[in-house]
Amino acid sequence: MLTEYIAPRNMMFDFRRRMDQFLSGLAQEAETVWPFNSLSGSLPASNIWENKEAYFVELAAPGIKEDNISLSMIGNELTIQLERPSCEETEKVGKFWRQERVNESSSMSISLPGVIDSKDITADLKNGILVIRVPKSEETQTKKICVNASKCKKD
Repeated sequence: MLTEYIAPRNMMFDFRRRMDQFLSGLAQEAETVWPFNSLSGSLPASNIWENKEAYFVELAAPGIKEDNISLSMIGNELTIQLERPSCEETEKVGKFWRQERVNESSSMSISLPGVIDSKDITADLKNGILVIRVPKSEETQTKKICVNASKCKKD
């Protein structure tokens, strides 16, 4: 009879890994039933970042035309709606063997921290990448504060 010694520490790591898998699976199922972040449909990959002056949202939107994109801003919440073109020509010719491209509209809401300047929001669609620039209000931009006012440079 072959027995294997399992260290208690290894058991705890294995337990934690299994719990992480279980909980992440629950979170994914919950998003399909009740979207916590106002997600619906199949959304493209996205990157969100900020610098001193603005927030940036970058979405992969291959095959989506400018006319099929709708952006709105209410308060500090940016809503992006995409309408994907359908595959009606393919459906007329035959049936799908495999279909990974979703042909439905989707929307995404992003709550941005701080106060934003909604007058100067810009969006640019180039080579299938949508880049949205949301400028920060001057109130929320980082400002340098001098400790000794007499030694500070005047700009």
